[in-house]
Amino acid sequence: MRRDLLYVIGGLAVLLAVGIGGMTLLNSLAGKKSAGVPAAGGGAPSGNAGIEGWAQSMRAAGYEISYGAVAVKGNVATISDFQLSGPTDSFRWRWSAPQLQVLRGDGGRIALQLSGTQTVSYGPPGAERSASFTARGLQIEVLRNEGAHSTRIEANLTGLSLTPPDGGEMVTASRIQARFTLPDGAGAIPDRSGLSIAIEKLVIPSLQQSVLGKTLETLTAEIEFDRGLPSLKFGSELPAWRAAESGRIKVTRAKFNWGMVNLEGEGVLGFDPAYRPEGVLTARFRNLLPALDAFHVAQRLDPTVRADYYSALMEETALSRSEVSEFTLRLRAGEASLAREGAAPGNGGTPVAAELRPLSLGSIPPLLPLPPAAR
Repeated sequence: MRRDLLYVIGGLAVLLAVGIGGMTLLNSLAGKKSAGVPAAGGGAPSGNAGIEGWAQSMRAAGYEISYGAVAVKGNVATISDFQLSGPTDSFRWRWSAPQLQVLRGDGGRIALQLSGTQTVSYGPPGAERSASFTARGLQIEVLRNEGAHSTRIEANLTGLSLTPPDGGEMVTASRIQARFTLPDGAGAIPDRSGLSIAIEKLVIPSLQQSVLGKTLETLTAEIEFDRGLPSLKFGSELPAWRAAESGRIKVTRAKFNWGMVNLEGEGVLGFDPAYRPEGVLTARFRNLLPALDAFHVAQRLDPTVRADYYSALMEETALSRSEVSEFTLRLRAGEASLAREGAAPGNGGTPVAAELRPLSLGSIPPLLPLPPAAR
């Protein structure tokens, strides 16, 4: 189970990185300034000469680009056999698409539509992993807001079917949406950028026998990056970002519904030297008792600690008549644990929630296959 989660989490993280690459691609195609990726110099390219001029500017910024035939009709450019690779680094990513269409709309709006089997490769040079996927619909759109001095990039993917790097059973998702909000500023990702993401019906067949089951019903999150990234050289940029005091992610709102676990929360996260998430979240669970039962049956919980939680929750539910219980979710040194570090108020402000010792929830895999950073 840990290996499957590692592949899925790592794969989604790399798709996010490729999404950022697509974002800079679209910004330059739209003729907008994007630090680290020079603008195309006047709108959407037309014909082979226009595409090649844009590609040369991307290559000058450190990207590798190749493509086949180009056909232009009206405001639509169709490009075949397209490949985009991130700058040379200790961590490489590459995206290949058999066909993409670039559509230019009113007001500087530009959209990228993809078709066919997409391939994403990522990892250290010589040890890359590859995953391929198809989708009923895959579109990335750029909208410029001059009044707010920002650019919004929206990605919408429906009907995902993904072959994992290990060649296991197909992973599917009904819908994945992502929205990047990039304020004007320096860097591939400027300071104070934001991201919202929503995933519906993510099915991982290899987790059929796990405690939570194979289907993640919904995951939504809204996050803010205090510190941005100067470039997309993840192998060299992420260690500096991680070590900086401002190298943190603010989770302003998150919801998660998988099997018997239904929670929402907020907090601040960073990464440890192995690039595992670490930090503290305030988590509000709805009807946690069935989930405790399931983990107990699977022998995943300390029986005595589980008994303390069960007893406290039964009493609190009776007193407050609420199925929602608030805890501290702590991620540290590759481990996740649940605790309550102070009494929570009940109806009328009367404390009814007892302080509870940590309950181990298991280990956390790295999000990206990067060499461990210096402490």
